[in-house]
Amino acid sequence: MSTAGKSSKSVKGNPTNSVPTVNFLLNKENYYIIGFGILLLVIGYILMSGGQQPADKYNPEEIYSYTRITLSPIIIAVGYIVIAIGIMYRAKTDRAR
Repeated sequence: MSTAGKSSKSVKGNPTNSVPTVNFLLNKENYYIIGFGILLLVIGYILMSGGQQPADKYNPEEIYSYTRITLSPIIIAVGYIVIAIGIMYRAKTDRAR
């Protein structure tokens, strides 16, 4: 039997030129929100990191500064909250489903 001249049929009746669609769990907006949350985490951890002080000198004002003790933990907590919101966020068009 020769296969020349036969039309190719797809499996289960699907047309051969159709591309299956992939439904992702999250939308584009969700990934943007999660990315912003990760950016906040990176900024918070950078702010928490140490300064450029010599090992033989101890400067408590630099170690216990407002940026390291108060501001950076707040930014990190907000980053985790934004990531949680990004995971749970549902666009208005998706709410009908």
